[in-house]
Amino acid sequence: NYNGLIVVSSMFIFGSVIMAIAALAMYMCGDRLVLSVDWGFNFMNYLMGTSVIGGSVLFLVWYLMVNSVGVANVTAYIFTVPALTLILNYIIMGIRPTINEVIGALIMFIGIYLASAGTVKGHGA
Repeated sequence: NYNGLIVVSSMFIFGSVIMAIAALAMYMCGDRLVLSVDWGFNFMNYLMGTSVIGGSVLFLVWYLMVNSVGVANVTAYIFTVPALTLILNYIIMGIRPTINEVIGALIMFIGIYLASAGTVKGHGA
């Protein structure tokens, strides 16, 4: 049984290192757009909606679930974060998801259902 805070913070640290390496590699390969972000109102508004509001609330809920029922029982549900962030973006900011995003979310929910069904029946983690 793992401490939820350690699990979530390790996940963020690992993800941040991977993202930094990817951004550096893109920059070194000539993609100068990596560092040319327009920090204007629209960017900050979208950042607030997707990262601060959507992402942090969903990760807080996931952290609480890890602490209450354990990592093995909630691991598949971490993949709901992008889809639920799409929903919150639409509700809060009116940003309509693309058809590819909707299809990706549906595939993700089907995968979570199948993973959960296997766990419930004793075939999964």
